[in-house]
Amino acid sequence: IREVSMFNFSGGKKIQFLVALFLTFSTFEISAQNTEFSKNVNNLAETDKKKNIRPNEENKENELTLKKIEVYKQAIVKHPKNTLLYNNLGVAYSKLGNYDEALKVLKKGIEINPDLPSLHYNLGIVYDNLELFPEAFKYVQKAVLMNGSNAEFRTEKCQLLVLMERYSESAPCYEILVQLRELNAQESTNYGLSLLFNKQKDQASAILEKNLELFPNESIAHNALGMFYFLTKKQKKSLPLFKKAVELDPTFDAARYNLAIVQLKEKDRESAIKNYAFLKKTDSDYAAQLYKQKNN
Repeated sequence: IREVSMFNFSGGKKIQFLVALFLTFSTFEISAQNTEFSKNVNNLAETDKKKNIRPNEENKENELTLKKIEVYKQAIVKHPKNTLLYNNLGVAYSKLGNYDEALKVLKKGIEINPDLPSLHYNLGIVYDNLELFPEAFKYVQKAVLMNGSNAEFRTEKCQLLVLMERYSESAPCYEILVQLRELNAQESTNYGLSLLFNKQKDQASAILEKNLELFPNESIAHNALGMFYFLTKKQKKSLPLFKKAVELDPTFDAARYNLAIVQLKEKDRESAIKNYAFLKKTDSDYAAQLYKQKNN
């Protein structure tokens, strides 16, 4: 039975790291004129949010996964020591979001054979999706120690270090990863900003500028370099980068939030209010961060 990978099956969660960290790394807050700000925003028209409709393809995939689960369960009855079956069953449960069963199955597989790296890696992925990052890191690190040349394992390790804000470790982790394969725009973003937060500004600048050169049509690359300029007190240079990020991807709420922050600092309240109104409809958390009460 072929070993199944489950890297990044959860979709969009990981793409949000290191995209909007101004409240952590900057003391800037919206000015005290909150009443005027709120009044102007509330005068803007709001439209109904679009409903999320699951495509038929996803339903078909779920049906196929359920069938696979039954096949793997029956196979385990006949071959209770075959750890690849436990691995694949754990992956199948995870794809359906049944993380409790995935944990049980993968841990059982590790009990039978603790020397299969994918079991540790996949268990780490499940903990990652449960946002139990220290537990996730423990198992992913075990997989990396077993097979340090596996780029998939190391990628997850680097991302977990970023999620835990362990930048002194995530930066060198990406240095190793880049020796194994080329980084995509998101990974280069995490690498560059890890260097920045690790106080390696020159190296961060080089990585993020190269990132934009390689991926000129990726909104994440513009947003990342914009963050670099903003956090190194070059906010005027950050403004066109955030604008471009939003232009390339109007649904990129973190970039829109970042743009609004700079617009407020540049005293362009009208533009900031428009972006705030947009965020109220698409991401209430970013909207709440953008509009802070005077007494907060």
